[in-house]
Amino acid sequence: MAATTDTTFSVMTLNIWRGGTGYLRETKQEATVTKVTAVLRGIATHILQNAREIEVLALQEVDRNLRRSFGLYTDREILGRLGGEWQVGQVGWFSNACNIDPPYREDIEDGHGKYGNTIFSKFNAPIVERLKLGRHETNQEERSAVCAQFQKKGHTFWVISLHLGLTRQDQMKQLTALVAFISEKVDRAAHVILCGDFNIYETQREGNLLSYPELKTMLDLSQRSFKDLGPSGQNTHLLGKIDYVFFSQGHTPHRIQHTAEVVQFPRNLSDHHAIKVTLKIDDNPCPPAPRDENGAENQAFRA
Repeated sequence: MAATTDTTFSVMTLNIWRGGTGYLRETKQEATVTKVTAVLRGIATHILQNAREIEVLALQEVDRNLRRSFGLYTDREILGRLGGEWQVGQVGWFSNACNIDPPYREDIEDGHGKYGNTIFSKFNAPIVERLKLGRHETNQEERSAVCAQFQKKGHTFWVISLHLGLTRQDQMKQLTALVAFISEKVDRAAHVILCGDFNIYETQREGNLLSYPELKTMLDLSQRSFKDLGPSGQNTHLLGKIDYVFFSQGHTPHRIQHTAEVVQFPRNLSDHHAIKVTLKIDDNPCPPAPRDENGAENQAFRA
């Protein structure tokens, strides 16, 4: 019998709360560049203390050159604290911040700054796609996603970091654009990790937003089966769970297992907690998964 070998691939997702300024605003403290820098470095230190082993870091609500965060490139402040092994693979996509919703508009509107998503990694991303997911019809705020392809030991992974809008109409539009990208651009043999702040509660509280079942239905329109890697029932935000890591296994003859953990962050660093996921791929091919009458693979076979 062949010796068992495994490939691991680990990802963390975190919303850093208004570019690191959220707690200062909430507690009505006078924000300074020193205080904001301290928050951002605190985020990096907390990651190093609780998730040093991760290989890919997906961040949301990242600021670049915004008034509220004193012109800092907030992702670079975090990157600098993480250390040299993270200097490779920095990719990001930033939307124009001029038309963000009140009451934050006056805090960041300057015509030049941007906010959005960043992915850091410990190895190169040979392909990067930056997606515009559509503008809000009233205030023209644009949401976006950054998508990075990674290769490890013969396996291809796409990691997508996103932050959906606050209305059902916007979420439908944004997910439609995302599904189109996955269907058209992502090879069927590749594994897909979709993560970030979806603004959709696991137990939905606001009827005008997408429900969790609708979210799953939208993702499955990509003609791939997505699985919520959890952990289920653990809040990632003060009001519930709105951050997720979804996974779609590529058409490869390998069993994949995973572990998932909510990493608690102190509120003075973020109003979100992070989700850390590690995939474990058995590199010894397993028998073909059974398929249904339509030819679709039974994903549970490989779970």
